[in-house]
Amino acid sequence: MTSTFVLFDVDGTLMDAVANQRRVWHEWAARYGVDGDEVYAVALRTRPVETFAAEKLGADPADCLVIEDAPSGVRSGLAAGMTVWTVNTEAPHPEAHRHFRSLAEAAPHIVDAVAVR
Repeated sequence: MTSTFVLFDVDGTLMDAVANQRRVWHEWAARYGVDGDEVYAVALRTRPVETFAAEKLGADPADCLVIEDAPSGVRSGLAAGMTVWTVNTEAPHPEAHRHFRSLAEAAPHIVDAVAVR
């Protein structure tokens, strides 16, 4: 399997950014007088980021490899027609194409997947 693009979910695969995301959304909401919890929830329900990223890259979804740790991200990547691998989770997601317990374990396989065709 080769891919042209690798899309990393950054809040749990490369680093844990959830707390910082929540803080930024709440600070922004407070500045504009709206409910931070509501803004954060809406941000998570909008258009799947995988689809948005593929469009911005000019990529065919079939040429994208998604590296994910959350079930919702796995479903989103699969729905977009992308290959999805899970990392940093003990149990594999039943629909993911491959599973690795850590990013370090996955790294050589990711490099192989994007090797020049």
